[in-house]
Amino acid sequence: MAESLLTCIAGPTASGKSRLAVMLAEYFGGVVVNADSMQVYANIPIITAQPSVEEQSNIIHELYGFRAIDEAFSADAWAKMAAMCIKKHLDLGQNVFVVGGSGLYFRALMDGLAHFPAIDDDVRMRARGDVNRMGPVAAHSYISNQNPEILDDIRNTDPQRIARAWEVYLQTGKPMSFFRGQADATLPAGTQYRGLYLKPDRAWLHERIALRLDQMLTSGALEEAQWIDEQKFDPELPALKACGIPELRAYLHKTTSLDEARNRMLFSTRQFAKRQYTWFNRNMIAWKHINEQFYYQKSHIEDIFMQIEPLTIGLETE
Repeated sequence: MAESLLTCIAGPTASGKSRLAVMLAEYFGGVVVNADSMQVYANIPIITAQPSVEEQSNIIHELYGFRAIDEAFSADAWAKMAAMCIKKHLDLGQNVFVVGGSGLYFRALMDGLAHFPAIDDDVRMRARGDVNRMGPVAAHSYISNQNPEILDDIRNTDPQRIARAWEVYLQTGKPMSFFRGQADATLPAGTQYRGLYLKPDRAWLHERIALRLDQMLTSGALEEAQWIDEQKFDPELPALKACGIPELRAYLHKTTSLDEARNRMLFSTRQFAKRQYTWFNRNMIAWKHINEQFYYQKSHIEDIFMQIEPLTIGLETE
């Protein structure tokens, strides 16, 4: 790259995002910035698959393992910190590679997050009552008939999102898309970036997930889960929802075997990857989609960038 540039790399868990980011940072020179909502937390680097100490010693890594597990943190807060990191390194003439699997983090950075008005308790109860009474499919049909924009791209199998969209409309008379349209990107309009969406073959990814899971179990994941257990954290903390933590804690509490815990971890991680595919397919249309046969070969690094046209915040959408 002739000039320093921002590159964003997204994809499902275990797709090799961090590996590619490090390879690119080594090849072109630059720094890696985390965009994974679980990798911001300290004390659980194995379970959350954070880059190794060796990787972080060779390349500057920002926003990894810096947040206490019981500290509140949001996509909006991350985006503000990431924007500062990006500006700092671009101003120093360094390439910046933002990498992660949290779609909401990228949305907060590129588009900004919508700020919805408060919902009255009676309105929330009505919305949830409507969806519960009718069921999600019938509620979806009924609400869409009121105004097709209310549910936008929400599926009729997602009662929580249906109820949320319905309560916003009942409270304000406007669909959620109205408020999203008022959001401002965290990065300045006009910022150029390259967007890479790693979209590997699912069978290949499932094998990678199983391999990484077994490596985690032999590299300290159980010890991390044990430490979490000893801290007596609130089980509802977001960090404690990370794939692997509930399953390993169940094993530590002797409510399941280690083999069963592994199988549950495998299932939950694959389901998580499926949701990531769905989100990225829908929201990162303008990004360059590449498969593992291309991006997993070191010899293809320069080719990757020859095929990517820079996008511009404020002019392009994902």
